[in-house]
Amino acid sequence: MNRLITHTLVYGLLAGIGGVLFGGIRCVQGHTYSVAAQHQATAVGRVVGKLHGKGGSVSYHYVFLLNGVDRDDTSPVCTTALAAGACDNKGPVLVYYSFEPFSNSRLEDFMDASRHAYRAGQLGMGIGLPLLALSIAGFAIRSRNSKGKGVSDWPLIEATIQSVNQRSACNPALADVAEFSYTVNDDYFLGKVQISRSFSTHGASSGNLVDQKIQVHYDPRKPQRYSVPQAEVGGFLLDPYDDSFE
Repeated sequence: MNRLITHTLVYGLLAGIGGVLFGGIRCVQGHTYSVAAQHQATAVGRVVGKLHGKGGSVSYHYVFLLNGVDRDDTSPVCTTALAAGACDNKGPVLVYYSFEPFSNSRLEDFMDASRHAYRAGQLGMGIGLPLLALSIAGFAIRSRNSKGKGVSDWPLIEATIQSVNQRSACNPALADVAEFSYTVNDDYFLGKVQISRSFSTHGASSGNLVDQKIQVHYDPRKPQRYSVPQAEVGGFLLDPYDDSFE
């Protein structure tokens, strides 16, 4: 469930960013076209072909004469045919051009282009902004809840003691140390725990704890972080490992 929520928040964040970027670009285009519409002029041109892009997009390639100079450009739409089927059959078209805010031309009135761009931009922003806000809020709530949890709230998982270093046999002042392993989401982690004798040990060897199962708390955000609850296993007490005694 946690992974599903995380994936949902990530996808929502990416979709929100994409929507905001798309909406922002289209709104900028809308402003550009609105400025061009205030300075636009027209010329008669001719479609010379179609350019096919990725995703099945089509642009109309056209040429027109301006101040005695042949110019060519492309337009994603063709709404200014001067003869039936001109856009598809290399016929005459009306070209709108402007030099403000920069040199530009289209086979569409710049005011119409501005309205279409603003409409698409508003739709993108209308979808992207709520998704972005909800995703950010979701991550913030999850982060706050995660920080508010103590070690005792971390998930419990079963671990297996792999080896025991019987240091007390050489120096009674030192506790024996067991190394254990556990797996989280198919990732393998190692940890250590100190072993102390209890009154019920009855001379048993701490080495007998190899392959014994113990319970371990792990941090779901950083599974390599763990905490071993104090417990008695096979007559031995398990305590947090302190490397200052190495």
